[in-house]
Amino acid sequence: MYSGRRLKNPVKGFLFWVAIGVVLCWSLFPYYWMFSTAFKSPDEYFAFPPVWFPARPTLENFRVIFSGEAIHVAGIGGIAVDIIPPLINSLVIALGSTAIALLVGSFAGFALSRFKFKGRKNIAFWIFTLRMLPPIAVIIPYFIIMRSYRLIDTYAGLIITHLIFNLPVATWLLMRYFAEIPPEIEDAALVDGCSRIQAFQKVLLPLVLPGLIATMLFCMIFSWNEYLFALVLTRDRTETLPILLSTFVAHKGIAWGPLSSSGLIATFPILVIAVAFQKHLVRIMTMGVLKG
Repeated sequence: MYSGRRLKNPVKGFLFWVAIGVVLCWSLFPYYWMFSTAFKSPDEYFAFPPVWFPARPTLENFRVIFSGEAIHVAGIGGIAVDIIPPLINSLVIALGSTAIALLVGSFAGFALSRFKFKGRKNIAFWIFTLRMLPPIAVIIPYFIIMRSYRLIDTYAGLIITHLIFNLPVATWLLMRYFAEIPPEIEDAALVDGCSRIQAFQKVLLPLVLPGLIATMLFCMIFSWNEYLFALVLTRDRTETLPILLSTFVAHKGIAWGPLSSSGLIATFPILVIAVAFQKHLVRIMTMGVLKG
C-alpha cells in the first residue's frame, strides 16, 4: 500500500504539470503568434503551411505604423496609420479616468466602510450595480447627451465615460480594503491630534496602498481596452488604440503585419504593469474567498 501511494503521488504531480502546461500554451500562444507575426514579411505570414519562426525577421511593420506611410494591403487597399497620436490619447484618457476614480473612490470607499448611516449597504450595492450595466443598452441616449454638451471627440468626454464604469469598481474594492483595517488604528491617530482627514491621508492610505495599486490596475486595463464608447464618441483628435487596431481589419482582408506590431505595442505596457504588480492582482481577485 505504501508503494502504491508513492506511485500515485508522482502521477498526480505529472498530470498537474501537464494541465498547467496545456493552460499556459492555450493562454500564451495567441500572444506568441502576434509577436512572431509582427516580425514577419508578407510572404511569411500568408504562407501555408504556417511559418512558426520568421526566417528573416524584419522591423518593416513597426516602421510602417510609426512613419504613417501609406501601404497597399490585398483586400483592403491603401492604408496609412500613425500609432503615436492614438497611443498618447489612450495614455491620457486611461491615466485621467484612473486618477479621478482612485481619488473619489478612496473617499467613497472610506465613508461606506467607516460611517454608519441608513441605507449604507443598499448604496454600496447600488454603486456596484452601475458597473454591471451593459454599455450597448445606453450607447444611443448617451451619445445624444454627450453631443448636446459638445463632448464628442474630446478627452473630457471619454474620461467621464470611463469614470462611470471605473468609479464603482474603485469604490467597491477600496471599501473592502478599508473595512479590513481595525478602527482602533484610526482612533489612535485621532487621539494623537490628527484630524479625520489627516488620519485618512497619513495613516489609512499607506495601509491600503496594495489596494490602491490593484484598483489602479483594474481601472487602467478597462480604460486602455475599452472599444465601444471610444468608437462612438471619438473622431480623429481623440482616437484610441483599440480604434486604430480595428482599421487594419476590413471585409476582404486583414493587414496582419501592421496589426500584429500595433497589437504588440498596445498590449506591452499593460502586460508589464500586470507582471510587476501580479501579487496585488492575485490578492484582490481572491479577496473574501479565504475568509468565506
